[in-house]
Amino acid sequence: MTQTRLSILIAASVSLTLAGCEIGPKATTQNGFRGTGMNQIVNNSKVTRQQAIPANVYETPDDSGPRASETYQNVQVLGGISTERFNHFMANMNNWVVPAGLPESEQGCNYCHNPANMASDEKYQKVAARKMIQMTQNINVQYTSHVKQTGVTCWTCHRGNAIPLNRWSIDGPEGNGTITGQRWGQNKPDARVGFASLPGGTASKYFLGSSSMAARVNNTGIHPSPDHVVSVKEAENVYGIMIRMSTALGVNCTYCHNTGSFQSWNMSQPTRALAWYGIKMVQNSNENYVTPLGAVLPASQKGPHGDPYKINCATCHNGINKPMYGVSMRAENPALWPAGLVTSSAAIMAPKADPNATAASCDADFSKALAGKTVEFDTGAATIRSTSAALLDGLVQIAGRCSRFKMSVEGHTDATGNAAANLKLSQARAGAVDKYLSERGVAAAQLVATGYGQTRPLDTSGTPVGNQRNRRIEINVGAAASGGTSAGQ
Repeated sequence: MTQTRLSILIAASVSLTLAGCEIGPKATTQNGFRGTGMNQIVNNSKVTRQQAIPANVYETPDDSGPRASETYQNVQVLGGISTERFNHFMANMNNWVVPAGLPESEQGCNYCHNPANMASDEKYQKVAARKMIQMTQNINVQYTSHVKQTGVTCWTCHRGNAIPLNRWSIDGPEGNGTITGQRWGQNKPDARVGFASLPGGTASKYFLGSSSMAARVNNTGIHPSPDHVVSVKEAENVYGIMIRMSTALGVNCTYCHNTGSFQSWNMSQPTRALAWYGIKMVQNSNENYVTPLGAVLPASQKGPHGDPYKINCATCHNGINKPMYGVSMRAENPALWPAGLVTSSAAIMAPKADPNATAASCDADFSKALAGKTVEFDTGAATIRSTSAALLDGLVQIAGRCSRFKMSVEGHTDATGNAAANLKLSQARAGAVDKYLSERGVAAAQLVATGYGQTRPLDTSGTPVGNQRNRRIEINVGAAASGGTSAGQ
């Protein structure tokens, strides 16, 4: 009897052990010296098959001819490219995002536009598409440290769906809303973390915005912090998000880490740095492009707690370490790689505040830096052109030294066109300069962006030269700069 019971217990133990493993053939690749445990193990049955990439609708036109903003009304993002290239990109995007099987009245351009008034923003799809184009452009230009020259397109995430299949939203309480049965993501198998009993709902901690937590459990890394102390509970969150990331890419821990020292950066694989930049990219995208759409998206495109569905690693990767196995769609879709966007420069960062700086000396420094210089934007847009990078990097240095003072970044336009549109444009351009400074270490709390449109002209002659003077960015330091220092646009 005892022997029978023992046999049953052993059999049950074996069953439980096997249940925790993935059954089936594996492909193993040595990734380091023998005996170091640096092998990559891939379950062949779970490898994501390549989804057929839509063909280019027709040969990509050159960028000559009238601009899209000259041909169509209310083109806020792609107005600087040619009309022909604009039409081509719209046709490609239709293949990437618009779901199949819709009624004819909702297919093609009608999915985002009112056919009776193409300039109208009444459909939420148009507003969302505009924001997502901006996000994609930002990723392709500002985050080459992660996407390299391959980049991404709308297809990378959407794959023919209006909402990407791999998305997440903020988790809420479990059960019936009482303390009974509440686990708060702890101590239960969760598919999001490889069915481990690690916290699964950790995306909002690491993927939501610039204030997200750093995904590390000690004080070593690209940005070490001497006072960084992590509890066991927080370490579980970190491991949970790591498993979530490895599942998203179809890899195991040694794809990025060295088993000799998981925490050591100088022993890690180069892919660990790529992953770090990827986390920053996802944080920025969710904070600045996805979350703001909460005001326009319908409930069907939001999670159970009313927040928009957001992106994570799986959104692009879809279970493979290189999205679409590294195939690039860049050559056919140059609109998503705008030359006008200023590329980030990690080397140009704001210095610490100078205790000897005064508001007057700061104002003088700005005046000297901006004398005869121009902050250039794309026509009718708030996209800073790359030709202004050197000027703005000089302003970063001054603003850092002067960060003890409040700095007002003000946008102004000429009187050409609609006054309300000019006011909106001036605010957006001031915000773009403000963002450039704050992203490079200037204290955001010391910066205020304000648009004045055409209400504060420097020249009322109405001549081309006068209009050029009026199109400008001014930076006012503290209370000492009543007239402001300015840079034309």
